[in-house]
Amino acid sequence: MGSKRIRTWELVTDGIKTGSLSALPNYEEQVAEGQKTKLDLVLTSDVLDEMLDNVKEALEVRGIPADVSSHGNTISIVTQKGMPWLGLLAVALISLIILAILLVAWKLWKEVIKIVPEPLIIIGITAIIVIAIVIAAFVVQRRLGL
Repeated sequence: MGSKRIRTWELVTDGIKTGSLSALPNYEEQVAEGQKTKLDLVLTSDVLDEMLDNVKEALEVRGIPADVSSHGNTISIVTQKGMPWLGLLAVALISLIILAILLVAWKLWKEVIKIVPEPLIIIGITAIIVIAIVIAAFVVQRRLGL
């Protein structure tokens, strides 16, 4: 038997108001070399395609390889640490005036890998199945009036 790696996101920091983006470089040491990070930018309105393109272009110009996506009023930027990039990322985002005006809050996440032993996974799944069977038996018993 072995173990399974579970990838999750751990919150590093968050901020409100655009001025706090300039504090991003302070969190550089909390992210290990090669570790993936995600920066979520919450805006006052839904993200337009033009905004998304502007963010992608600003990052490309500064040599920051990133996957940029949006959902609702949030822009997510996923990148991997390979240099002191948080300062560059902050400068790139602050330079986008329209984005800066619409920015309400942001959250910086780092990807963490948790290793769960396989026996623990098997025990958890077995427990869920047993509980489901007990609940189903109870419901059937109540409906039949036994």
